[in-house]
Amino acid sequence: GTVSIYPVNEVLTQNFDQIEPMTVSRPTPVRSLSFGYRGRLLAVGGDDGVVAIYNTEGKWPMVHSISVDFSVSRVKWSPTGRHLAIAGHNNNLKVVDTVFWAEIEELNKFVSSCRNTGVSVDTSLGFSQDGKFLS
Repeated sequence: GTVSIYPVNEVLTQNFDQIEPMTVSRPTPVRSLSFGYRGRLLAVGGDDGVVAIYNTEGKWPMVHSISVDFSVSRVKWSPTGRHLAIAGHNNNLKVVDTVFWAEIEELNKFVSSCRNTGVSVDTSLGFSQDGKFLS
């Protein structure tokens, strides 16, 4: 799928049809995207089980990718940008430390033990404003 990204200041001050968007293309449908802290990075996830991280400066180069063993339905940055939560169908959830781009195994083990709670992470996912809680 392809994601079109429009600069807000241009959308608010110009004729929408005259604005040339930036685009990010993926080989499979895009299911979720999330801008990181201060809008510097964009996480894009979809059916291929890959979350691609793009730098929003310049020509939007892909700077990192994270592979998971499920179709990605939600991505969400923590308020500080330190963590990225990745959710998928069947209550799959991974949390990645974006300093080292490594999964936080302790949290992932805890999530695995909580799968039968009836809460679906593939339809809602969020951090508290202070980053202390993930729901």
